[in-house]
Order: sequence, then C-alpha cells, then structure tokens
Amino acid sequence: MTRQRAAWIAAAALALTAVLAALWGFQQRDQASRAANQLEAGYQRAFFALVEHVENLETLLAKALASGSPMHQAVILTRVQTEAQAAQEALAALPVGLELQRSHQFLAQAGDYAYVLAEGLAAGQAPGDEAWTTLAELKSQAAGLMEDLARIRRRALEDGFRWTEAAAGDGTASAQTASSVPGSLQELDRELQEVPALIYDGPFSEQNLRPQPRSDLGPPVDADEAARRAAEFLSGPGGGRWRATVENDLVPGPVPAYAVTLEPQDDGPAPTAGLRRVLAYVSRAGGRVLWFLAETGQEGPGEPAGTGGAGDQGRPGAPGEAAGADPGRLRDRAADFLSQRGFDGFVETGWVWESGRVTFSLVPERGGIRFYPELVKVTLDGEGRVLGYDASAYWLNRDPGRRLPEPALSGDDARGLAGPLLQVQGVRQAVIPLPSGRHVLAWEVLGTLGEDRFLLYYNAVTGREEMILRLVETDRARITF
Repeated sequence: MTRQRAAWIAAAALALTAVLAALWGFQQRDQASRAANQLEAGYQRAFFALVEHVENLETLLAKALASGSPMHQAVILTRVQTEAQAAQEALAALPVGLELQRSHQFLAQAGDYAYVLAEGLAAGQAPGDEAWTTLAELKSQAAGLMEDLARIRRRALEDGFRWTEAAAGDGTASAQTASSVPGSLQELDRELQEVPALIYDGPFSEQNLRPQPRSDLGPPVDADEAARRAAEFLSGPGGGRWRATVENDLVPGPVPAYAVTLEPQDDGPAPTAGLRRVLAYVSRAGGRVLWFLAETGQEGPGEPAGTGGAGDQGRPGAPGEAAGADPGRLRDRAADFLSQRGFDGFVETGWVWESGRVTFSLVPERGGIRFYPELVKVTLDGEGRVLGYDASAYWLNRDPGRRLPEPALSGDDARGLAGPLLQVQGVRQAVIPLPSGRHVLAWEVLGTLGEDRFLLYYNAVTGREEMILRLVETDRARITF
C-alpha cells in the first residue's frame, strides 16, 4: 500500500511538473508573441506616420505656392519644416536594416529650405523667382514620394505585410514576400538620388553636406612624408622619437588623409611622456596633422569630448577642480602645446571635464577679433599629458586671405540691440559660422538675465541678430548651446 501510494505521488508530481512546464512554455511563447506584436505595432505606426507626414508636407508646399500673403506663406513654410522633421523621425523608426539615406536627406533639405524662406519672409525679404521655382520642384518631388508611399501602403495592407518578418530576413518564402515592401522603399530611395542638388543658404544645402577647405593646404605629400610629419608634430621641440606606420589607402572625407599609427621609441618629455600608441590623420594636401588620439600605459584610447561653443567671456573655468588638478596649468599646457606647433594667439573658449580628462576648445584671436570657425580642441589628463588633438575644423575653415567688411555698427549700437531686460557685461567682435556655412563678422554681446547668461551675435554690417547662445558653467564644464 505504501509503495502504491509512493508511486501515485511520484506520478502525480511528474504530471504536475509536466503541466507546470507546459504552462511556463505557453507563458514564454505568449510573452514572446506579445513582444513581437508590440515591435510590429511600432514599425507599423512609424510607417503609417511617415505616409501621413509626407502627405501633409506635399499639401503645405502646394498651399505655400498658391498663397499670395507673405505672412501666410511664412506660417505655412514653418509648418513644412515641422512636418518634414516628423517624417524624418518616422523614417528613422523603421527597421535598422533599411538604408534610406537619400530619403532622409530629401526630407531634411525640404524642411530646411522652407524654413530659410520663412525666415526671409518674416524679415520682409520676399523670395525671388528662383526660390519659388525650387520650392515647386520640392513640391513635385514630395508629390511623387507621397504617391509611391501610398502605393506601398496599399500593397502592405493587401499582402498582410509584417516588418518583423522582413527584418528577420531568414530566407523563407514568407520573409521573401515580406521583403517586397522594404525593397520598394529602397527602390524609391534610389529614384530620389536624381533629385537636383539644392544650393541655398541653409545647413542642409548640398554645398554644406560636402564641405571643402577654404584655402589651399599645400602640395600633396606621399605616405612616407605623412608619417614623418606625424612623428615630428607629436614630438614637438626636443620631443621623443616615434616609429610611424602608415596606411597607403587614403581615408576619404572633406580633407582626404593618411591614417598613421605611431609608437614611442623612448619616453620623451611631457606632454607626450607615457603615451603608448597614437593614431593620427595627416592630410594628403599639405601634410597637415588633422587630429590624433593617444593611449596611455594604463588607460584606453583618449577621446576628445565636447566643444566649447562660440563664446567664453566671464570667469575662468575650473576643469581641474574635479580631479584636484590646477586648471590654469592645464589651460596653459593646452595653449603651449598649440603654440609650439605654430598655432599662435589661441585663446580658450570652453571646456568639458569627463572621465579624468579635460578637453579645451581654443580659437585664434587676431586684432581683437575672435575667429570661431577656426576651432582647435586639445584633450589632456590631470597630469597634463596631451591625449587628443583635433584641428579638422581649423584646416577646413582657415582662410589667410579672408577680407572682413567694415562694420556699419559700433559696439554701443550692438549693446542697444539686446533685449531691454538683458544686463550687458561685455561686447567684442568675432567671426562666427552660421548654420548655412557662411562666416560673418559680428558683435558678440555677453549679458545676464537673472541667473542665466547669454551670448548674442549681431551682424556687424546689417545689425541682424544672427545667433543666441546660452552660456552654462558648472564645476565640470563651460559650454554654450
């Protein structure tokens, strides 16, 4: 009897275990199914939102072309930018495997172009015939995009298309059928490649997507010369010796460059003592060292962090406070590092302290004018070793032949243009980069509004307010945004 009872109990336990296992498996499948459905729902919402925002974009472009009221046109064109941004966000939410670069660029350019026209209308500047022709071309392209997306949406609904199956790409018949929708989107993207280049005064203008150096960097150098220049730059006056190896294939970009790897032959003096390995880019044109990143004996690759923005009037920052280092010494070390390599007259404009390292942003000051486009960054550790350097912006924007206009406004005029509640603390001249890529001479006005600090930039010729930046200072950074 006891044995029978034990056998019965064992059988019951096994049955219960089997039931629990089945229930657990069902629960896991149910959770996986719910997760897959939630993911699918997210993809579907993003795709249908994309279609809706492109339809709205086309309608607004058509209304802007039909309107005869500058005020109404400005309002409509501002809404065009909003719809274009929303369409980009929806497009970005589709599966990562979709490469739709031209579609993103088209939406960015359409919204940006509309906003540039809206700004002009708000300032009383009516667009010319060429601008309206360009806007009509964008409307036509948006209409074509809208029709193609509507067709793809109908196909997706008819075929019961699921994005998650297409993203899986498992090669099954269902996945191959599902891939017809992403394939149609990618074909649509290829068709957009033939959209005429947009040349206008905005950040997504075609010429700003492919920047070129503003001045000649010098005659081309070969790989061996690039390696020699990288070692010489890193050593500085009386520095250590470096063994350099270089990739013969050029790294593409606005300034094609050689990738050079350097390893120390001896410790050398500060600021490079203790560095283990350095990767540098040296331009083919002129053999200019564009940037480098270093490794130390204990740490991983040094990584330049942050940017200082346009202005720095006010108390000196304290990047070393977080690590107990002398901030003035680190700032001076960064300036000395540049000066020893021919970058004279640079002043610090901002800094960020992160992971035991501080990155200073420095710009040249000539004749009392700061040239913010010619930015250079230098990263140091708390001991003052230089771990990173980035002069890419400097070599792109350096222009020895730059001719500045004669200011039509004085500094006092610029003070008077600021808001009535702003307490102005200082004014100086600066060359600033605009989102369009143009550089303009401006008056930089530093002021406070309560506890907040701002930098306002007024065009020194037209008096136009070109830019407003908020200046934020903490014990770990001084940045503008």
